[in-house]
Amino acid sequence: MRALLPTLAFPALLIAAPLVAQKVETFTVTGRTVSIYNLAGEVRIERGTGSAVTVEVTRQGRDADRIKVEAGPLDGRGTLRVRTDGDHIVYPKLGRWSETTINVRDDGRWGDGDDGARRSTWSRWRGDKVHISGRGSGVEAWADLVVRVPDGVETVVHHAVGALATQGVHASLTLDLASASVEVHDHVGAVTVDAGSGSTLLTNVDGRVSLDLGSGGTDLRDVKASDLKIDAGSGGVTGDNVTVAGLLELDAGSGTTTFKRLTARRARMDLGSGGLSAEFLSDVDDLKIDSGSGSVTLWLPTNAGAELDIETGSGGVSTDFPIVVSHQESNRITGTLGDGKGRIVVDAGSGSVRLKKLLTK
Repeated sequence: MRALLPTLAFPALLIAAPLVAQKVETFTVTGRTVSIYNLAGEVRIERGTGSAVTVEVTRQGRDADRIKVEAGPLDGRGTLRVRTDGDHIVYPKLGRWSETTINVRDDGRWGDGDDGARRSTWSRWRGDKVHISGRGSGVEAWADLVVRVPDGVETVVHHAVGALATQGVHASLTLDLASASVEVHDHVGAVTVDAGSGSTLLTNVDGRVSLDLGSGGTDLRDVKASDLKIDAGSGGVTGDNVTVAGLLELDAGSGTTTFKRLTARRARMDLGSGGLSAEFLSDVDDLKIDSGSGSVTLWLPTNAGAELDIETGSGGVSTDFPIVVSHQESNRITGTLGDGKGRIVVDAGSGSVRLKKLLTK
């Protein structure tokens, strides 16, 4: 009997601690415009079929039973709202020292106006404060979502913390995030991203693009945009094979901005610090650059033509192109490049300005 006791005790331990499978719940959200709200977790958005958005919800964490999911129309649009009891949510993947606070209304919505549209800034701060951190004594609960969007159904996703990625969607997407990384891949349609912090990556996107980003790097690859607007607080902006049919607007607070294989006949670039390097594959009609500090290097086609107005507070001006100079001072030069049909204006507070020939094979 003494020899058998350890053998009998071992299977008892297995029974006491069974493996628990995560339950996946599926919800259907209908409407021409759909809004999804989630506080913490990971969100994946995919191309769907039919006419309704479907959302798979997997509740996670020690206190997963305190998560509530509510679906139904509110103020003329279909909604799904993932809510958690308590005003302090613990999401370990956020990191030991990371935290954020948002205001959540009684119906579970946050980050937008009364009808889900962005009407005014004050509407973002209505509701009760909910604190989300990577550790602490709060409610340890979050939800992972898989959102499937049919073609043409405008979808707005509010996701406070975690990661969000989209793949192959053919519809207008608005992504509202407090502290989360964003990836958008193989997308057709307008993309709007409003993120407080976290990296942003867009690859193979065809549609109007608007990015309003607080901090974190921004990377665009193989993007074809009717209009491209980037407002980045810090973190740097990089782009490769970016084509803008309309207007390119860039407002970057700090961090280096680098564009390779850029096609944009009209562009406005306002740079705080960090410098700019841009390779233009085609001639420009209207290019204006205002840089606080850091060098500005423009790679232009060999047949480029524009009226030039270049001013720098400190640092010289150099060019690979012959220029017919109309006026020159110690820190400013105006003149004509090529046929002079376009317009290039550069105002650099400090750092050099260089015009270089882009030699294509």
